[in-house]
Amino acid sequence: ALVKALNDQTHHVRRAAVQALGAIRSTEAVGPLTAQLRDPYKEVRQAAVDALFSVGEGAVALLTEQLESSQVKHRLAAIEVLERFGPQASQVGSKLVVQLINVETRAAATRALVRIGIEAAIPLTLSLSDDKSRFEALTVLNMLEHGARTGGITDLEADAINIALKDSDMRVQREMCRFMIL
Repeated sequence: ALVKALNDQTHHVRRAAVQALGAIRSTEAVGPLTAQLRDPYKEVRQAAVDALFSVGEGAVALLTEQLESSQVKHRLAAIEVLERFGPQASQVGSKLVVQLINVETRAAATRALVRIGIEAAIPLTLSLSDDKSRFEALTVLNMLEHGARTGGITDLEADAINIALKDSDMRVQREMCRFMIL
């Protein structure tokens, strides 16, 4: 009955069904809950994030599949849940590194990698196929390492790094890397 309620026309009913499935904490609910990450209503998607986290590690594999979605909001929802798993989700590091390249998912992937642990992400970054992708991902990882050494990165620094990475002039990008190393 709860799974059927996930398809209800009213988003309030769908949200309540998602919350109830999360409270049950059954791994059998992971598939239907993951599907709710694509709901058009933010309240339902957020409830699905919370419910999947409460289900536990059984949700990680299906969330990893969501990182392949063509929809940015689906990838962002999956990243948000994976971030909450912290080091328990370290096996998805390679998928998160790929999300560093995408401007729309970079900030969320950065936060997730901080929580999950960046050590595993560095070799994966070096294996990216093209120079620009490797450069962008390594710059973000440098930013994370800098933040770990200095006690955090301000929002202003993070914004400046993202702007520099979008700049078509490689000198601007190089200067940002130099700044991060200092």
